[in-house]
Amino acid sequence: MASCGRVVHNKEVVWRIGFYRRLGICSVLEAELWGLYEGLLAAWSIGVRCLIIESDNLKAVKLLNNRYGLGVSPSITPYIVDILDRPWTTELLHIGCEGNRVADWIWGGHG
Repeated sequence: MASCGRVVHNKEVVWRIGFYRRLGICSVLEAELWGLYEGLLAAWSIGVRCLIIESDNLKAVKLLNNRYGLGVSPSITPYIVDILDRPWTTELLHIGCEGNRVADWIWGGHG
């Protein structure tokens, strides 16, 4: 059983929006991609037009940063690519697990 969540904050680290969603049975990569998809939609919907996206899932980061040579990938991937290709500035970065502690704590990883 998987779930996903995202935190969107500004450069001053002021919370803008966050979410949590139960996904059911899926792979870790699929859960990460669903979280990215939901987070991108949320950021776009509140008017964010310059976004730095951080993920501790290197496979997801590599997949999306090389989105024009996707090959076989989870079915959510084309929808993420469509959002990334909207008229805004996005940067997708890989961060270590320790950099993701805020999201992990908020969504239940704290105990």
